[in-house]
Amino acid sequence: MSVFSYKQRNNINLVIIIALGVLIAYSLQSIFSAILSTLVLYTIMRPAYIHLAENKGWNKRVTAIFLIAISIILIVMPFYALSSMVISKIFGIEEQ
Repeated sequence: MSVFSYKQRNNINLVIIIALGVLIAYSLQSIFSAILSTLVLYTIMRPAYIHLAENKGWNKRVTAIFLIAISIILIVMPFYALSSMVISKIFGIEEQ
């Protein structure tokens, strides 16, 4: 005979699952912005991927690499350049 009833075991399992979910969410807190930006890029690039891979008949790997390169050139590089210029200006103001 078990120490806990069936309902108590279910409640204990539910509490353990919720606690593990909270722990995982807390652990992923630092990379949440990366996950969100990945979802945004996937949403933006999916129609282009489908068009190139299925309609044009491109190789799926080549299409993925091409879209990653395009996104780096058109999205990441301008923001990197802009942020580096702003940071250099901030450090320039600090030194004066």
